[in-house]
Amino acid sequence: MPIIPISGSAAPRGALVPIGTFVSDGTTAGTTFNNIPQGYRDLMLVVNGGATRAVANDHMLIAFNTNTSSNYSYTYLTGDGSATAASRSSGGAFAVMFNCLTGLYSPANFMGSGVAHFPNYSNTTTYKNMISKCGVDNNGSGQTTLTTNTFTLNTVAITNLYCITYTNMIPTTTLTLYGVRSVGQ
Repeated sequence: MPIIPISGSAAPRGALVPIGTFVSDGTTAGTTFNNIPQGYRDLMLVVNGGATRAVANDHMLIAFNTNTSSNYSYTYLTGDGSATAASRSSGGAFAVMFNCLTGLYSPANFMGSGVAHFPNYSNTTTYKNMISKCGVDNNGSGQTTLTTNTFTLNTVAITNLYCITYTNMIPTTTLTLYGVRSVGQ
């Protein structure tokens, strides 16, 4: 499934500039946003949809520059209205947006959603981070999650984002990548 480039005759206005959108047809587990322009301050990825894994809440996995070399660490906080949890891990092959997709055990027509922020993505002197907030409402039994991910041992600029789930995404699942302008840009 190709990425749909954002185009128009007039220059984009506002702080968020659409870079590209992917809409699942249900036959793939993910996509890659390639050739990300380096002229923005930050990146934002907006995810809305679900996956076919046999769970209620599912995750989006992301590799910076398609690098799956086990250099990602994360910390997350989650809650479902009656209980909370926290976890920390390192040495992962992907950054993770936890609970941003519905799974096979979610009620029909429910979608999860999440936003990931990649600050200073084009800086070549600092490690790369992803901060995400995600949620799934499964008719009153969903979850919300806040996650921070760090890609250590690599300070290269992010030029592509490889986004994948454990199983196929359901049709109409949408991923949209935005560039965040600096003040005065």
